[in-house]
Amino acid sequence: MINKIRMNKVASYKKEAILETDKKINLIYGLNGTGKSTISDYLYSPTESCYGDCTIEGLESTEEILVYNQHFVGDYFYERDSIPGVFTMSKTNSMAQKAMEQSEAIIKLVSKIVVEEEHKKQSITKCLEKLKDNILDEVWMIRRKYTGGDHVLEYCFEGVKKSKLALYHHLIETTALNDDLDTTISELKRQIEQLQGEDHTCEHIPELEFPAGVYETSEIFSKVIVGNKDSSVAKVIDKLQNSDWVSAGMAYIDTSEDESLCPFCQEKTLTKTLIDSIRQYFDETYQEDLDVIGELYRGYKEGYEQLPRLDVYTKDPFAKPYEAELKAIYMKLVRVVRDNIYQIKRKQNSPGTVVTIEATDLIIREFNDCLGKINQDIYKYNEKIRNKKEELEKLKNKFWQVLQREYDSTLREYEKCKEEENEKYQTCEKRIKACLRQKEEELEKIKRYKAQMSNISEAVENINNTLLEIGIDSFKIEKYSEENALYQLVRGEEENIFESLSEGEKMVISFLYFLEVCKGVNATGKTNKIIIIDDPISSLSHVFIFNIGRLIRNEFLQTEKYEQVFILTHSLYFFYELTNLNHEQSREIQKLFRIKKTGGTSQIGEMSYEEVQNDYHSYWSIIKDKDSPPALIANCMRNIIEYFFDFVEKQDFKSIFNSKELKDSNKYQSFNRYMNRESPSKGQIIFDAKEFDYESYMEAFQLVFEVKGYEKHFKQMMK
Repeated sequence: MINKIRMNKVASYKKEAILETDKKINLIYGLNGTGKSTISDYLYSPTESCYGDCTIEGLESTEEILVYNQHFVGDYFYERDSIPGVFTMSKTNSMAQKAMEQSEAIIKLVSKIVVEEEHKKQSITKCLEKLKDNILDEVWMIRRKYTGGDHVLEYCFEGVKKSKLALYHHLIETTALNDDLDTTISELKRQIEQLQGEDHTCEHIPELEFPAGVYETSEIFSKVIVGNKDSSVAKVIDKLQNSDWVSAGMAYIDTSEDESLCPFCQEKTLTKTLIDSIRQYFDETYQEDLDVIGELYRGYKEGYEQLPRLDVYTKDPFAKPYEAELKAIYMKLVRVVRDNIYQIKRKQNSPGTVVTIEATDLIIREFNDCLGKINQDIYKYNEKIRNKKEELEKLKNKFWQVLQREYDSTLREYEKCKEEENEKYQTCEKRIKACLRQKEEELEKIKRYKAQMSNISEAVENINNTLLEIGIDSFKIEKYSEENALYQLVRGEEENIFESLSEGEKMVISFLYFLEVCKGVNATGKTNKIIIIDDPISSLSHVFIFNIGRLIRNEFLQTEKYEQVFILTHSLYFFYELTNLNHEQSREIQKLFRIKKTGGTSQIGEMSYEEVQNDYHSYWSIIKDKDSPPALIANCMRNIIEYFFDFVEKQDFKSIFNSKELKDSNKYQSFNRYMNRESPSKGQIIFDAKEFDYESYMEAFQLVFEVKGYEKHFKQMMK
């Protein structure tokens, strides 16, 4: 049994407040906002962190606290958002139902994500198809470019010229071209054309020969050729140092006369004796050297004239790649030979002059080396001719290697874009798989929750019976779904009337289920139950208040089923209904408490039976005090009228203000407006204190009773 409840540092309990009791039945009264619900909330969830400074004393391990308050209604009495008017009862079922709805919401969300991701996949697939079509079209241009026309490269497209995809795959599967191999499509086409056009081998190009080149090494070119030193004119000629000039002049001397004309001074100064001396100077040895030089000149010149023309070598098709190189070497050879001819001629004309003859053997060798490269190509070609099929296949492979190199950047860009799109696609796939896994998990959870849901058919039957017992036969509870333990309220033939029920009717249903919970057996084995009931008559009409009061009295106050009972209420009328009329007896089993809020802090104190009076009398005591707050006075007036005429006299509340005396007077318009607003229980009343005039309100209030014939009652209550 609970003997002490300490509330501290939570909500309006800013200072410590203690409820201490040794009684089985404890009735607690307090106006709304004083802190009643904070006590019931604490007893409902005492382990929450906000109640760290609150304590309960006297509670035994075998005792179970059962609390009826708004948390109980939320946990046990749960209406599905997705199916208006359909609800479940019991905490287990309510929690399972909430969990199932959460799982259903997750399933709905992941299903939406799956649809979105599938749409993304479709977009990505279209993008991939477009990328593929573009690359296939671009690669297909190879076929258009290199087939047709002369058909030289036609054979390279065997097996791929009818399919874009086959051509594309052939290109990307081609081994990359060796960087050291420098060739072009044009060069490959030329080589293929050669192989396709010829079936016989080609002759090698003969080397260049220049037999006259042997003359270039003659020693005579470095020899100074002079006349006979024993001649009488030798000293004179040597002194002149121009024997070539003298020798040349001899051709112009006339020897028929005794004195001849000098070819240099044009005087007859040359005698036969002098001429003989000069001739003696140019003796036989001198003449032999001149003859040698002459022979060398003629032979070298003839060798040059017999030198093969350049086109003899460049006209060969294999020489075309080397044409410039051959021409340069050949022109160099010609230039050297011509210069050598000039030098030999110079030597012939001036035997005494030393001339330099440049050797041509290195130039000939360089030219022949170039011919050697051409002949090597001819040799390779001849080998290709002998292995034509294999060589054409090699050229075909090179053709595709060159194309693969040319299209490398295009293919790489396509592969990059394709990889990016495939990554997006895989991301979508992963999300879809994750969502489908989560969907399966949530479906499994729903399956488990359904298995956990308890059958409360007996409780529902008891509630329906109790509704009849307390005079409610306008609606009842029926099953909506056996599988999901869902129920609905039915009024006659009309289903799903939950929204048409008043707040009071809904509260009756939840409280009746609380009664069933209290009657049940605790699964933990706890045998003694402590009952906490927080304001069960909120929003109830006076008929329901009476019935609920009777149920509480019969089930909780007049039985030995429960260890202890705490009832909290804001209604003095209800509070009074629950007190034991035998005050002597009640003091043995009941204890009364009042919760007040002073200075914003809640306080708990004991209350005597003499202090108890019902709400109706309390309202009259308030309106008699003109110093009470205007809003409180106006609200109490309205509650008195509503209670007396609606509950006691069964008159329609609105019809009370249709009398001519109230409607036609401007003086009472503020009073009429306030009284005819919605019930305070259903929303906040907006009251303007500036419109309130105590005297005019009291006149109108009195007039209500006089017009309806209850002037005597008014005067009795105002005493």
